[in-house]
Amino acid sequence: MGYDYSEEKILIIIPDAFADFMIELFGDEGRVWLERLPTMLADYEARWHMTIGAPVSNLSFNYVAPVVLADGTEAMLKTGLTDEFPSQPEALKHFGGHGMTRLLAYDEQDEVMLMERLKPGLSLRTVQDDEAAISAAVQVMRQLWKPLPEQHYPFQTIQDWGEDFARLRKMYNGGTGPFPTAIYDRAEKLYAELSASMSEVVL
Repeated sequence: MGYDYSEEKILIIIPDAFADFMIELFGDEGRVWLERLPTMLADYEARWHMTIGAPVSNLSFNYVAPVVLADGTEAMLKTGLTDEFPSQPEALKHFGGHGMTRLLAYDEQDEVMLMERLKPGLSLRTVQDDEAAISAAVQVMRQLWKPLPEQHYPFQTIQDWGEDFARLRKMYNGGTGPFPTAIYDRAEKLYAELSASMSEVVL
């Protein structure tokens, strides 16, 4: 669905599938957020002197769209409703543009951030050799890893995520619900082994 606002008749595109997903996930909170999203984006379009384009085709938990700044620079706008969203700009600040996109602006009140636009040459999703793709991903991760500062934002850890294994087991009385048991068991085992092998907590 699209929302039309202001005298200039600027159109903010909100895909139906994304709207349905947010309402299904967040209920009335998601519905209210969607209703104010066009006006909110219009405000930031004026405040940050940019033009917002159509959103990316693979929206999931966040609204992400390319933008063009007043000087012609291309960037990306991102906003969302998840509890984890505030940790994203904090992580980008922590990395400081080293090995990943730079944070250009962030408004904590509305949880809207403006990021450098990256144009990679090849997505790992297109690499059919799983070992080659994993090897490339590991190399990038090693370049990114940085020790957490003494005073740091309480980022979610791998251990925090790993607790979901037990939660799901409890939810399904020891079963694995919609997940194939063999695959779930293997993932659970690998998580335990890899977590135990971690020598230092890094971001």
